[in-house]
Amino acid sequence: MNFSRKEIIYAAAWALLIALSTIIPYSIGASFAPPGQHFMGFIGNNLDQNSYTAWMKQAEEGRIFFSGKFTTEAQSGWFFHPFFLACGWFAKLAGLETAAAYHLIRVLLAFLLLLSAYFFSGKFLKGKGQRLFFLVFLSLSSGIGWLFPQGSLLLKENIYAITCADKWITESITFMCLTTKSLFLAATLLMLGVFFFGPEVEARIGRNEFFRFWLTAIVLAGLAWLVSVQFGRGGQAGLLVGASGAVTATLAVFIWNNPHQELLLWGILP
Repeated sequence: MNFSRKEIIYAAAWALLIALSTIIPYSIGASFAPPGQHFMGFIGNNLDQNSYTAWMKQAEEGRIFFSGKFTTEAQSGWFFHPFFLACGWFAKLAGLETAAAYHLIRVLLAFLLLLSAYFFSGKFLKGKGQRLFFLVFLSLSSGIGWLFPQGSLLLKENIYAITCADKWITESITFMCLTTKSLFLAATLLMLGVFFFGPEVEARIGRNEFFRFWLTAIVLAGLAWLVSVQFGRGGQAGLLVGASGAVTATLAVFIWNNPHQELLLWGILP
């Protein structure tokens, strides 16, 4: 679908505004740091984000495979995470502090995700006004749990301390996700890539073959993960969730079959 340049500018401006506004909570947090104390740079989901920046720091130090730095248990250091490896390399090359590089990448991903979602909406929404409304609604959306003051669910005569997910799961609120979830933003962008490049691969190899290819890629990626667990964690139990292997395989096949095809990223950059 063709988008006018004016429409793209409107969408990009809104996406940039929302992405930059995610800096505000961190600026407020830094301004409230008492004298002699340092704001660590995170406002939520600190356990995950401290792990992310720890991996980035190890990448800055030249390590390819990471280990957990928040335990005294012996580790072989075979954890591989290409996203935070690239983030760490960026921080080192740019000469930025780890936290500053992390947030710069997060803001960039927030912008790219909103703009990509706008172009994705063009597959379903034909009117420019509809697509712009979709972008605004998506940027500021959440569940309806905040409308309910009661924080627990009442079942018969027992009260279960189950707080509504909209009040504590950041992925339930788009703006909170853009503010605190760089890894989730990258994963969502990767999934959107399937909708942009997957149809081309499917048209080339056929629907049934594409389905078999997708399942095979998931299995092979899972086996690769099992091997890494066996050698890297001494056979300790682990958890694998997601289909990133199949998504990455789809992008690889598209690039292999179209090595010289020019793409306009977000309809602007060749």
